Amino acid sequence: MHIKTTPLYRTRTARLPRHLKVLIAALALVAPVMAAGVSRDLPREQDFILTAYYSPLPGQCCYVKGGYRADKVLNGEGTNGADGTEVYPGMIAAPSSYAFGTVVALPGIGRFAVHDRGGAIVELDGAHRLDIWVGYGEEGLARALAFGVRRVRGTVYEVGGFQPKVKNPASRPSLRLGLERRASLATRDRTA
Repeated sequence: MHIKTTPLYRTRTARLPRHLKVLIAALALVAPVMAAGVSRDLPREQDFILTAYYSPLPGQCCYVKGGYRADKVLNGEGTNGADGTEVYPGMIAAPSSYAFGTVVALPGIGRFAVHDRGGAIVELDGAHRLDIWVGYGEEGLARALAFGVRRVRGTVYEVGGFQPKVKNPASRPSLRLGLERRASLATRDRTA
């Protein structure tokens, strides 16, 4: 009687049926396209909650938080954005998921580039916070307060894709608080 022994180091390899090999190959070709999702070249719509911020100066008549130091804590140093860009009217602070240089177009307000971050600038349920820099000192504070809080649906143009040009926002009437508007606010405060 002859007993056949199989050495332990030799094991039989399982073979995949041909139809499974074809399915795996097809998935390997299609999966990267599906994982890519929406192309960064295409703009996307997004809901935003907009506010404005300013850079405080020593000796102002009034501050949001009651003093110069407290306002600097709230608004940052006020000289440069988080990416090093010198502040300018219309520069925006956006959540960290937005790359520096991303352009955001807001209907009725304008097109802005992301150059800053902020502690309260986060992605909320369905809406992302944006903060628009509007100026220095009392003028900046007046503009920020007049801007208030706005809900807007805008268009996001990612870095690396198509981006419209950002114009100089300093002359935009929607960001400026005219002298007549400030005068009416001051008169209203005195009569109250």
